[in-house]
Amino acid sequence: MAHIFSLVFAADFPDRWSSFFNDLFFTGNLNDRRVAFFYLKVLLAIDAEVVNRDIQRSKNNALPDDNIIQILVLENIASYVDWIELDLVANDYIMSHIISKFQNSATSESATSAVCALLEKGMSAEKKVGLTLTIMTVLRQNGLLNVTDNDDEDEVTRVGSLVNTLGLVLLDVQNK
Repeated sequence: MAHIFSLVFAADFPDRWSSFFNDLFFTGNLNDRRVAFFYLKVLLAIDAEVVNRDIQRSKNNALPDDNIIQILVLENIASYVDWIELDLVANDYIMSHIISKFQNSATSESATSAVCALLEKGMSAEKKVGLTLTIMTVLRQNGLLNVTDNDDEDEVTRVGSLVNTLGLVLLDVQNK
């Protein structure tokens, strides 16, 4: 269903159906988990259809509802960060939410994707340096850039993704 809605969105929004989101989602109850779940799935499908990206999927489809909703929120942040103002995502409220999701093995992969997408967002070199240093400090303070001998493969991969993205972003800024 989400894919069908994304095709309708791509064809009709905003020219023929400018009230797409209001008609489908905001007249109902977004506090209902089923509605929120469907809304987040549609947003991901729209992103995949409009931007033609590969969306990372969680390896475990048998997660509790709370984890699934959290993963979908993080995947939406990662998908839409290129489209929205930096201040709407890179703020204390959203970043503390994302950082808290690193503690849960079910959501840490999606939290990593959200942070990496934020770091890769297009912006001036000056803004990117400030953002990168701030995120690096927060990650260090929370022990999210450390690897021990007891860490599993997923944890090592997560830390590797963060370190790799941080390094690539800093190299890109230096070249600019």
